[in-house]
Amino acid sequence: MRIAFLTYSMTGGGAERVIAETANYFSRVYKDEVWILELSDTDSAYPLNPEIHLVRMKIARESRNVLDSVGNFLSYQKTIRRFVREQQIEVLISSSVKHGVTVKLGMPWLKVIGSEHSNPYMAARGRGERVTRFLSPVMDGCIFLTQGAKQYYPAALGKKSRVIHNAVYLDSHALKPLQNGITIIYLQL
Repeated sequence: MRIAFLTYSMTGGGAERVIAETANYFSRVYKDEVWILELSDTDSAYPLNPEIHLVRMKIARESRNVLDSVGNFLSYQKTIRRFVREQQIEVLISSSVKHGVTVKLGMPWLKVIGSEHSNPYMAARGRGERVTRFLSPVMDGCIFLTQGAKQYYPAALGKKSRVIHNAVYLDSHALKPLQNGITIIYLQL
């Protein structure tokens, strides 16, 4: 399987550590071809198997106004879409719900799994977050760190999602192929 993880950066942090460990696991155990797409341009703070492709997209930009936001969105979509098509990515796992929704809206054919590893009740501020929450069911699933985070989002997303309290320590009971023939991320969603 050809899997891409999408994150802002791979600098030190809990989400980045989970991405590194999960990517290493998929590459080592399942022999999947794995990419980590960084929106910024940083080095990984965590060791990665040599087979994993770390791609610095360099498309992270601040939006100062609505026009900037639209331009950044279109640039983001174009760059990610080109990469997904060129590399024939089958599944994209996003380090955030926001990026997962953004990718899925631009590439509805792609299997997209989001993740929420913070407290959305604390982080939810502004119109953008409310729109992301409303649109989140377009994703094919989501991985939540807590049941409370899962309940924050619409039930339509929750039905195709899982709570994994700590994905760093991967074990056999959390990793199972889907029964419908699609092996999204070896989680039974």
